[in-house]
Amino acid sequence: MKEAIMHTAAHQPDKASFDRTGSIGRIAWRWKMFTAAVVFPAIAAIAGCQSAQQSAAPLPPPISAVQQISQLNRRALRLATLRLVGSLKLDYTDRLGNRHEFQTHFVMMVDQQARQEGTGPVSLLLSGTYLGENVFEMGINNRMYWLVNRRNKIAYVGHPGRSDPHARAIPIDPRQVLQMLAVGELRQTAAQSVVMTGFPRDRYNRLFVVERLPNGSRFVQRELVVDRLTGNVAQVAMFNADGISEARSSLSDYRPLELRGGTQPVMVPMHIDLVYPAGKAELHLVVSKATLQLKVPAKYAFASPDFSGLRIVAVRSVLNSVDSP
Repeated sequence: MKEAIMHTAAHQPDKASFDRTGSIGRIAWRWKMFTAAVVFPAIAAIAGCQSAQQSAAPLPPPISAVQQISQLNRRALRLATLRLVGSLKLDYTDRLGNRHEFQTHFVMMVDQQARQEGTGPVSLLLSGTYLGENVFEMGINNRMYWLVNRRNKIAYVGHPGRSDPHARAIPIDPRQVLQMLAVGELRQTAAQSVVMTGFPRDRYNRLFVVERLPNGSRFVQRELVVDRLTGNVAQVAMFNADGISEARSSLSDYRPLELRGGTQPVMVPMHIDLVYPAGKAELHLVVSKATLQLKVPAKYAFASPDFSGLRIVAVRSVLNSVDSP
């Protein structure tokens, strides 16, 4: 299993550019070459964004994979609900080559309570407004997921579990957005395992979410890079079953979110950058305010949108993760 994981990880793209899809190979020395050529430069790039004082700080003692996963899962439980407000920039290219750009105020709401209780999926809503008018939104509820461009009167709509041979790819999948926020639990199941690589002298632990396909083969579906100095997730990268990069996120400028009752605050990123290399799409969020209160009842916050007057495009429902919302 370890050899298989290393082999799959060796096929992952360069974290500095996220557009390489070349194969590195199965042999151990090629894995070392990949580590030297890709991993170390990526870590150096992340480290370059940190202050000199923080970079010079001594590394904490190494922890095991179980301990690292437990730390992230404890944080996820404390983020059962989350509301972010700020400014947003979104641009993507549709299948006809047309470029769509938005610079708006945004509100994002996430509700993980049903998933944590085992009664339903995670819900998400990201809404962008300009001069008080809703110009786009993306979301997930227990019935569907969607991306709505109201400026161009088009809605991409998917239904988990449905198969449509004529369905198209969605420009930005809100289910992937949710995973790349790194606020959910990492679960060990029969179809999914989570493993870690890390070394005492390295600043970053790397967690790999390994998915088992129906034919028994496995692949790295997601990678999380955790900063040992802060305990925060710095990057998330997502891959398909062929080892090709689908999307990545960079999470930075973490700030403490105070909790009631004097408990230890939970850290939330104020800068969130998501890139889809193949789809030529980018989503950048600058958070000005974060809170654990949704301020709107969940049944209204995550209700399916009104598609009246919109051209509806059915999208493929496949998401390479058993940990999908």
